[in-house]
Amino acid sequence: MFLRSRRNALPITWRSSLHLRLMALGLTPLLVAFPLIMGILVFIGGERIDAMLQDRTRANLASAQNYLAHVRIQALQHIEETAHSERITQQLATHGDKASREANPHLDQILTARADAARLDYLIIATPDGRVIASSTGLAPGSRLPSSFTLRQAATGVATVGYERLDSAALLARSPALPAQARLETQAGDAAQPPVTETRGLVISAATHFPLTNTHPDALLIGGILLNNNLPTIDRIRDVVFPVKLQLGQSVGFTSIFLDDLRIATTATNPAGQRATGTHAPAGIGAQVLASGGSWTGRTEFLGEWQISGYEALLDGAGQPIGMVGVSFPEADFTRQKWLLTGSVGALLALSMLALSLSFLHGARHITRRLARISDTMTAIHHGDDRARVPQDDESDEIARLAHHFNELLDALATQNRARLAAQKEVAEEASRRRALFSMDRDGIVVLNPDCSVFEANPRFAEMLGYTPEEITHMHIWDWERNFTPTQLQKMASSVSPEGEIFETTQRRRDGTTYPAEVLSSRVEWGGQTYIMCSVRDITERKQLSEELERHRHHLTELVDQRTRELAAARDEAESANRAKSTFLATMSHEIRTPMNAIIGLAHLLEREVTTPRQRERIDKITTAARHLLRIINDILDLSKIEADKTALELIDFPLAATCERAVSLVRDTAAQNGLALTTEIDPRLPPTLRGDPGRIEQILVNFLSNAVKFSNHGTITLRALRLDDPAAGNDEPVRLRLEVEDCGIGLSPAQQEKLFKPFEQADNSTTRKYGGTGLGLAISRGLVELMGGQIGADSLLGQGSRFWAVLPLAPGRAPDERCALLPPSPQAVPDTDALRASHAGRHVLLAEDNPLNQEIARELLESVGLKVSIAQNGREAVEMAGQAHYDLILMDLSMPVMGGLEAATAIRALPAYSTCPILALTANAFAEDRQRCLEAGMNDHLAKPVTPTTLYQALARWMPAQGAPTPRAETPADTPRPTPALRHFVAELGKLLDENDVRAGPLWREQGHQLEALAGPDAGQISQAIELFEFEEAAALLSGIVATHPELGEQDEAAPPGA
Repeated sequence: MFLRSRRNALPITWRSSLHLRLMALGLTPLLVAFPLIMGILVFIGGERIDAMLQDRTRANLASAQNYLAHVRIQALQHIEETAHSERITQQLATHGDKASREANPHLDQILTARADAARLDYLIIATPDGRVIASSTGLAPGSRLPSSFTLRQAATGVATVGYERLDSAALLARSPALPAQARLETQAGDAAQPPVTETRGLVISAATHFPLTNTHPDALLIGGILLNNNLPTIDRIRDVVFPVKLQLGQSVGFTSIFLDDLRIATTATNPAGQRATGTHAPAGIGAQVLASGGSWTGRTEFLGEWQISGYEALLDGAGQPIGMVGVSFPEADFTRQKWLLTGSVGALLALSMLALSLSFLHGARHITRRLARISDTMTAIHHGDDRARVPQDDESDEIARLAHHFNELLDALATQNRARLAAQKEVAEEASRRRALFSMDRDGIVVLNPDCSVFEANPRFAEMLGYTPEEITHMHIWDWERNFTPTQLQKMASSVSPEGEIFETTQRRRDGTTYPAEVLSSRVEWGGQTYIMCSVRDITERKQLSEELERHRHHLTELVDQRTRELAAARDEAESANRAKSTFLATMSHEIRTPMNAIIGLAHLLEREVTTPRQRERIDKITTAARHLLRIINDILDLSKIEADKTALELIDFPLAATCERAVSLVRDTAAQNGLALTTEIDPRLPPTLRGDPGRIEQILVNFLSNAVKFSNHGTITLRALRLDDPAAGNDEPVRLRLEVEDCGIGLSPAQQEKLFKPFEQADNSTTRKYGGTGLGLAISRGLVELMGGQIGADSLLGQGSRFWAVLPLAPGRAPDERCALLPPSPQAVPDTDALRASHAGRHVLLAEDNPLNQEIARELLESVGLKVSIAQNGREAVEMAGQAHYDLILMDLSMPVMGGLEAATAIRALPAYSTCPILALTANAFAEDRQRCLEAGMNDHLAKPVTPTTLYQALARWMPAQGAPTPRAETPADTPRPTPALRHFVAELGKLLDENDVRAGPLWREQGHQLEALAGPDAGQISQAIELFEFEEAAALLSGIVATHPELGEQDEAAPPGA
């Protein structure tokens, strides 16, 4: 209200003239903003300049103190150098005990020369109790120096320099010339103190102890500089604080040194041109600085001129203020510069404000003229000129847009007027049309009053009930409703919402028959009156259809149940097929390993008997072929795991370069035999480490490289690792790694390339016959790449070579994976058969084996080392033979007729005489679960067929006691040293690789397997053999047995050692 009343109180001219208000607004910067800004500038700028002057003063004080500190350090350095002078120590040694009683002119001359060179006022050699020995100032030998802080420190062996305040007697004790130099007369009128004569002196005193020796007396060396009237020193401080280049164009500042608050040295001069020594610091300031021991900066008046001054205390060795150092420079120069800067800024700002105001006034005049044209157009429209429009100009600003929009508004109003007339005509036509629809709708429509009487109904509703439209208008809703009473219907009518409600009911016709109806009711308002509109539909036909659908639904439910039972049966059949597949794979492994055991065993026996090189070569080929067949079995099992989605991927940080090198090392010898060169190219944009499964990546590379070596007979095979994405994308984005192997081999045709990466498929039948192989390697590689979310493919030209590639999305690694650090390999222990025969000859072994060929081989191998062998054809026979005789060791097959090996081992272990007898499983059941079941049945160890003689002999040496020795037992932590963290980490890493059938287990075992020999004994040889034959399940079972025997191997460290 206050603002409104004030606005109403303004003159009519002001409130009615936009031009006048714009003019006042244009002059506001010049008349209001300019004085305000100038005031702020003067206030804040002055404070800022004062703060800058304070900072400069503090910097000047720091420079002065730094120079004085430099003088003190130089004085101490000269004292220490003099104390180590050989000439002086020789003179002291020559003078001997007479040093403090008789003068030594030569020594005095040396000290005088040293003092002059170091610019010291005195240089004195004295005893620790202060008796003078020699001096540069002509002191009598034996005279005493007054005690001081520096003398006491030097007497204790501490070289010291510091400020000292000495009276006239103390100055005289150091040099006869010092009292006169220190004498000052205070100048009258400079301070409140009365004029007095100052005889004390402020000295930079330094002292040190001569090196202790038995060649000359114990002595101190004391030197110092008197600061009273020391013009060179104070002038040098001024030159340091106020360099010449800073003094040009402005008044020179001055520096002062104070004894208490009295100037004893200064560069300031009085009007007579004399040094202003003998004057005091401003009243109160000196006392404040000396009392606090700190510093002070601010404005002071000196010699009739205002100065920017700073004072800082000088402390003696005890930390007590005894003087000050001061710096000052005239304030007038900076005041002139401050007002000059302020005036320049103010003038520039005033001109800018004036230009702004004039520009604004010119623009305001242009604006008001254009607004007047709009006002004139509005006046014309008001007087009935519908075609009047605002003239357009060349501007494109807001006023131009306003004029344009105003013209558009006028056009729109004219258009709306024409449209309004047309709409009125359309409304009339629409009302007629809706009335026709109301009368001809196929659903019955009735409008009810709030009391449930009929307001209006269409002919269709009257027809549905068997009445005429005129008869319907005299009825109520309960005249045809059967399901509700009049009271219920009235409640329903009062609660109907505008959104509408749907319900089903039963209605009665005029002839008494009924029919089901669907009613949609809603509340409507017409002409200020409330009505209930109901749309009624006869749903007799829909009800009949619903019943029919219900019957069909029941039938469909029966069909779905039947189909569900059929699918369940199919699922059970599929699960049975999977179980049959697993059983088949296990049986295949067992059945093939059994004859392989015979082949390898007989080859070994033949090798000991044959003598010709050709026969030995054929035996080696038999052994190689058997091992190749085992590798095929392992590939089939690996592919089966991939197809069953049972392959787990590792996610660790690993160095890509090391992974590529390990893959190349596995095929390097074969490539060299074929005359092929191997090269590796690593994209430098790749990060040093990636995060993924290095074992599976190495397996893919080995498959690519093996194919390249197999199908090439010349040239170079190149392994490349490329980065496909942009390294600038960021560390959090996956790296798109492309691995490819390029060869110069036979190449592939397009038709042959279509068969790649399929199980048991190669290029064509001729390739299979010429080059051999099962075609599983690429299929396994494809499965591994797809598990990693990548792509795999090949590019090849027939006769020109091939390029196999895989693209993998891998996250960047955080640090190089050093867990498989290279360690020097250690040879596996191979038992000496002669030693075995000498220590175990005559020992009795029970062999439980149902295969005659295996019996023959095992008997031959055991008897060749002097063992007696008894054979049981099945498990029951083994139990009976064990009950009738004593055996030193039992070799037990698992799959035997009558009674299996597990049952037999359990029964034998229950016999009193066999509680500690070694029982070793010798079986083709080579899976990890088979080994675990053997250990649970009471067996000591598990040897998987085919077993080599070396492995068998190692097991015998470990488990069979020598003549007269007790039966060996599994070692415990008390028998062996506690495994190192590196060994435990190696065992965990090897177990993980073996569980996943990872080819990295081979290089890892060869590099670090020697760590396990001390604990594993002969089992280490079996693990080595199993890994070399790619029998990872058997190696994993052996490793599990070692961990079960030595639980400390499975303990987890809080942090694995780097490189472990």
